[in-house]
Amino acid sequence: MRALQENQPMRVSRRKLLQIGGIGGLALVGSVACKLPLIGNDGSSSTPRGTTLTPSEAGGTPTPKVEVSLTNPASKDANGNWVVNNPDGQAETIPSVDGFTPDASLVLAPEWGKTMSLDAAKFADFQKSLNDPDHPLVGYTYGENDQSDNIDYRRTLQVPMYSWTVATGEEIDAPGIGHLKGGPGRAVELMIMNIDGTVGDFGSDNPIMIKHGFTGTGRIWDGDNVVEDEQGISSHYVSRLQNGVTLPGESGFVGQCDIPSNCNEVLVVSVIRRQWGQNEDGSNRYQYQLLREEIVSK
Repeated sequence: MRALQENQPMRVSRRKLLQIGGIGGLALVGSVACKLPLIGNDGSSSTPRGTTLTPSEAGGTPTPKVEVSLTNPASKDANGNWVVNNPDGQAETIPSVDGFTPDASLVLAPEWGKTMSLDAAKFADFQKSLNDPDHPLVGYTYGENDQSDNIDYRRTLQVPMYSWTVATGEEIDAPGIGHLKGGPGRAVELMIMNIDGTVGDFGSDNPIMIKHGFTGTGRIWDGDNVVEDEQGISSHYVSRLQNGVTLPGESGFVGQCDIPSNCNEVLVVSVIRRQWGQNEDGSNRYQYQLLREEIVSK
């Protein structure tokens, strides 16, 4: 008998179904007990007792899937600007950028408004522009392509200490930071600059969602110059998304903006992770602080 391949549907004949159906229509398919329709001698079927159908199942249509966000959206003011707090809890507003919904717990970085312009061409060559021994900004540790291998694209992700961590793709939902949504020709890029000596964690209780994308991380060599560090590493991944592989011997990944080619636009959101004050119980308070939100076009 030909072995079933992984993920191949199992086909069960009507005769076999009658043999395994048993009382109440309970069958073992693989190692899972399933309620099966009761089949009469005339070939008719009925739903086993104790089985409750949803209204849409009773009508012969599948129950629609409800999308559940991992983030808690911030509020808007009367002018459509997002209302977020500064690190000390005072409310401020930031412009609304298409595709980005900040989380209610995201705060503004003290460096907000001081970012340096992104330059994809200047920072295309990682080693030359970012890891130059004469002016080292950041290093590279590891990366993983096509990060969509979990149910609903959700996964755990650590944010190493004194390191940058990037996630790119079609869509990202990051608790504590926000929801980034791209579209045909537009990818999203989330850059986290962890300048603290503790590891950030999107754990089992607060997973991150990354759809059709990439994750990577590396050390931050110059933690006192986080604005220049962020400019360089964010620019590098804009170059990757918009221009693909540009140097001989390098590998790249396309398909992160819902078209079979490089991206026309990139929604870039950058945050700093750092300890800021203490919680009411005296423990250290760690914050994701917004540094950049913008759309970069070719």
